[in-house]
Amino acid sequence: MRKLIVVPITCVLFVGGFGAPGGADDKEDAIKADMKLLQGVWLMQSFESNGNPLPAEQAQKIKVTVKGDKYMVDLGERKFEATFTIDPTKKPKAIDVTMTLNEEKAVTLGIYEVSKNAFKICRTMEAGAERPKEFSTKEGSGTVLAVYKREQK
Repeated sequence: MRKLIVVPITCVLFVGGFGAPGGADDKEDAIKADMKLLQGVWLMQSFESNGNPLPAEQAQKIKVTVKGDKYMVDLGERKFEATFTIDPTKKPKAIDVTMTLNEEKAVTLGIYEVSKNAFKICRTMEAGAERPKEFSTKEGSGTVLAVYKREQK
């Protein structure tokens, strides 16, 4: 005959809280992991704005270099730089891109996915617009979608 052991539920809840994953350390670890993946040179594979794709031959001339929290875009004839912050604990993962023009800062909100050799970002084109919820654009959406692959040396 087995003995039935009864433990008050408050003890289980209290003990269960220790060692449970979650919290600031896990978020910081997730940020560090994705920031490490984002570093390097990315070659654009496709780009879409408001549902309109950029011709592949134009898109594939664009290169992005991520160094630290800097996002440098090389369009060939011109270049620009932005800074960004990420939150990989959000679903989908969140990215905020800050651009400065004539000493005015504008923050656009986006979502991203990153792996060893692929990076995808969908973000708003205007500051103050609501963060996209999915990786797509359509006419009038005010969003852009870019897909990159890592430059192979």
